[in-house]
Amino acid sequence: MLSDEERADRKMSEKTLQGRVMYRAKRDGWKIMHIPRGQAGGGQWRSTTGGGKGFPDLVLVRDRVLFVELKKELNHPDEDQVAWLEALNAARVETYVWRPSDLRLGIVDAALAR
Repeated sequence: MLSDEERADRKMSEKTLQGRVMYRAKRDGWKIMHIPRGQAGGGQWRSTTGGGKGFPDLVLVRDRVLFVELKKELNHPDEDQVAWLEALNAARVETYVWRPSDLRLGIVDAALAR
């Protein structure tokens, strides 16, 4: 049986998660870059040009650079997102996939505090 906290994690939208992560990052002195997706005709979403499909949701910069993909509790990065995260890891930068439970468990705050 799920706890109330786990149920709340599962209900949290990615937009709410993004707002909470950005609040914490700003509080801790990080510069934040978020590239919103634009809506193309026919209701289809498109990303940035130049092969940017799947680029992480947030880039956080302070004394180091973090690339963060945000996901609802039970979701996983898609193929394009995994490709970006792998390429960034190969370039030896910090990458994260954060979900609502990572806020509750202190994982986000710990990564921002390092």
